[in-house]
Amino acid sequence: MEQQRNRCALVNFVREAHQGQTDKSGLDYFESHLLPVARSVPADLYFAALAHDILEDTPTTTDDLKGAGFSAFEIQLIGLLTKPPKREFDYHYYLDQIAKNPYAKIIKVMDIVNNLPRMSTIDDEETSARLINKYLDALARLKF
Repeated sequence: MEQQRNRCALVNFVREAHQGQTDKSGLDYFESHLLPVARSVPADLYFAALAHDILEDTPTTTDDLKGAGFSAFEIQLIGLLTKPPKREFDYHYYLDQIAKNPYAKIIKVMDIVNNLPRMSTIDDEETSARLINKYLDALARLKF
């Protein structure tokens, strides 16, 4: 029972952190992206996958994650999956670091697999094509 309560608390923590965010199609980000990604990975990666964008897209910190009950393993994966500030960002280096960690790699691949089909719903064809190419290149870089 305690484990189930903690699971609910972690899910609610992530849901609340992303409250009001939408994807590129205007759908609720938690429901349309985070939950499907989390549901597509092995059970031991579920919470890291669910929170894979939390440090990047919300004011949440690693201390907040620890206080909410995320494990050190999950926090490490979430940190690895978090893109650094744009001024310091090299996308290929970021992907190369993820590729070195098999657990982070699984989450990132499923993140991309979830994003890819949704790119065709973007009205701007140039943006859609650019993002599709970016994701296909990322899969190749991750050797998937």
